[in-house]
Amino acid sequence: VSHYANRLIKELPGCDKQWDKLKTFLEPADQRFVWWQIAGIAGQGKSRMAIELVFEARKRGWRAGFLMGKHLENYLILSNDWVPASPTLIVIDYVVGNLSGVRQLHNKLTFFDSFFENDVRLLLVERQRWDRAGGNETRGENSNLSERAGWYMALTERSDGNDPDIVASRYLDGVVELLGLNDDQLIQLVS
Repeated sequence: VSHYANRLIKELPGCDKQWDKLKTFLEPADQRFVWWQIAGIAGQGKSRMAIELVFEARKRGWRAGFLMGKHLENYLILSNDWVPASPTLIVIDYVVGNLSGVRQLHNKLTFFDSFFENDVRLLLVERQRWDRAGGNETRGENSNLSERAGWYMALTERSDGNDPDIVASRYLDGVVELLGLNDDQLIQLVS
């Protein structure tokens, strides 16, 4: 599945609210296919939380795992007639390194959404929030169009960032953010 498969910890300290929010991603939505992002600075547990969601999805009977690099390329070649036989969670860690594949995958899932009998979720793991430009790590409300992340603008392939299919398939506000851990939480994490 991933190099995070060794489950050294069961919980990430200080992330209870984000974890509860993230589990809702596996609940029924208005459409079969939706995407969401886990964001946060390096070392805050984004990939750990993603692997925990994979385990949670599998407990619920979902097909779930990471799809990156060559596996993503192979999937895109073989997936023209793919219809999920069970609910499916696809995680892509490091979106920036897989932008072309993520764009193609999103396009296929959006196109075939109306044929799906089971839910499909795409979880994107990337440091920079989709709704924030250039390394801006401040917290707050969503930014305006000119302040969207470069990777998101490249994904949409539109100068305004408003690809209607990407916007329509976004889950909730599109992002769950892991905030910086304090010293006590970091000690708890490595103890």
